Amino acid sequence: EGRNFAKPTPLARLIMDDCQGTDMYIIKLNHCEAFLINNNQISYNYTGMTGIDLAYCGNRNSIHTISNTSINGPSNAGQDNWGIKLYQTMADVNNNHVKNNKYGVSCINSSSVSLKGNIAAQIESGTQEIVDNSVNQVRVFDNSFPYYFHYNIIKNNLPNNTNPLVYYNTNACCYNIRCNCFPANPVFYPQGMYDWSIWCPPQAQCSEIGSGQIDFDNAIASFDSALYETSEIQFKNVIQNYPGSIYSIESAKKLLTLTKLVGGDFASLKSYYGSTPNLYLDSTVSRLTERLMNRCNIEQKKYDSAINWFENAIINPYSENDSIYSIIDLEDTYMLMIADSNLKSSSPNYLGKLVQFKPKSSKEYIANKEQLIRLLFKETSQNNENPKPQDLKSTFEFFQNRPNPFESETELSYMINENDVVTILVTDISGKQLKRLGNTHQEPGKHSLKVDLTGKPDGIYFFSLLINEKEVAHIKGIKGKQ
Repeated sequence: EGRNFAKPTPLARLIMDDCQGTDMYIIKLNHCEAFLINNNQISYNYTGMTGIDLAYCGNRNSIHTISNTSINGPSNAGQDNWGIKLYQTMADVNNNHVKNNKYGVSCINSSSVSLKGNIAAQIESGTQEIVDNSVNQVRVFDNSFPYYFHYNIIKNNLPNNTNPLVYYNTNACCYNIRCNCFPANPVFYPQGMYDWSIWCPPQAQCSEIGSGQIDFDNAIASFDSALYETSEIQFKNVIQNYPGSIYSIESAKKLLTLTKLVGGDFASLKSYYGSTPNLYLDSTVSRLTERLMNRCNIEQKKYDSAINWFENAIINPYSENDSIYSIIDLEDTYMLMIADSNLKSSSPNYLGKLVQFKPKSSKEYIANKEQLIRLLFKETSQNNENPKPQDLKSTFEFFQNRPNPFESETELSYMINENDVVTILVTDISGKQLKRLGNTHQEPGKHSLKVDLTGKPDGIYFFSLLINEKEVAHIKGIKGKQ
């Protein structure tokens, strides 16, 4: 197990080649700037395991590859396992075999990922296989959709399993997943948001090229050849010429890595991000751009500015997922400050308002990150059916708690339009139930109740609204100093 959790260094490297292991053998890395994980055999028989788990990796080097590696989860694929989990990581995932997990490959929080198989394969095992993972073969979150997704075997042969093969938590259109070996009637989520075609070995020809891909591939080729000035111009041209495309989004991410490689000017890059209209075409791309600008703050070691940005994102969340990313990234920023022996921040001992999110140790930081990432995978409906009218939010409304953050007590309010049994559940970040309130018949109208968490530790709490014992909504509250 390779680790570089608490003290990321400018030259962190990992090469793993021809390794085999069982049970507790996994690869788990934080802030590893370059990695080559090649020709390994990874298997495990315990729930809660991840074969390859990378966070903040590959973002300062052109070597960031996972290849020719087999990752086999337990025979009971319903257990809570991940094959490959990538958080804010740049990775080329090529010709691997990822099987029998709950999730095959997961891409999270602005990761930059390529899923590439072997076009010359004569049999299915001769190319990348992401198969028989019980929930999703590929699970994607928020600006992390693979920019190259071709020549893979993407199937689920488990009996009576109709979960989407590919699941992305957005309704944007359209994502290029042409030239993969899917079953005859593949299920994707959201439905209708993918440009797909079927290629299976030994088929030789398939057209996978999407709009902007050739220009983006040329920029990547320049980048990989260390022609950095040329690649910078090419990436910016992609942003200019293909606004809103996945290649424009990826080019924005690549510019950050490019600037790191040349020891460049992050203040100028931040200014470019902030002044380029094509990076603000919709709320999703705008949020990515804002996050990239804050990563420029971190690269400049303006930790106080970065912390303030994360705290504002937590207190005034753009979305629940976004607030989870902000907590993870805030804790990581504190760990970077601790590890920075040449700290040049204007406030080397700076603490923001949400001091409860400063980890007391690297062990606490690791545990918190794992718990928070698991929250992203809370199971929701994975079908593509349109909601029925009676299921729509018009029958209820659950308001954000006030105040938030709160020191000990906060008020919850909700509106119902029918006579229903209403229950409020209060849980902590680990999912442990702390309180069950109400559970009474209530008349239509607006209702309020106070929740007292005196004596409970500062941190994140979840308030769930149940109507007739069915959870219909939940919100996140933060206990801590206002």
